[in-house]
Amino acid sequence: MKTIDASEFEKAVQSNTNVIIQFSADWCGPCKRLTPIVESFVEGRADVTAFKVDIGTQTDLATKYQVRSIPKLVFFRDGSISNEKVGLVNESKLQELIAE
Repeated sequence: MKTIDASEFEKAVQSNTNVIIQFSADWCGPCKRLTPIVESFVEGRADVTAFKVDIGTQTDLATKYQVRSIPKLVFFRDGSISNEKVGLVNESKLQELIAE
């Protein structure tokens, strides 16, 4: 999963029909556990792409998307926010959140 910065953010959320942005930090244990779950979920799917944003270096994005706890997933559909979820989730919950 590619880590993006503010200059890449808009292009990233427009890159696919469904985009998952994972707000996280290197020191965050739950974030480290969530990353392979998200990567596995998007693997082989043409309709979903995922990116990671480091809240330590991208504070403006973290503020804009009201990141108060991590990991936080923000789901975009056709460039607009469709859902959000804080905390660990499994692949079946990711499927539910994408579908909402």
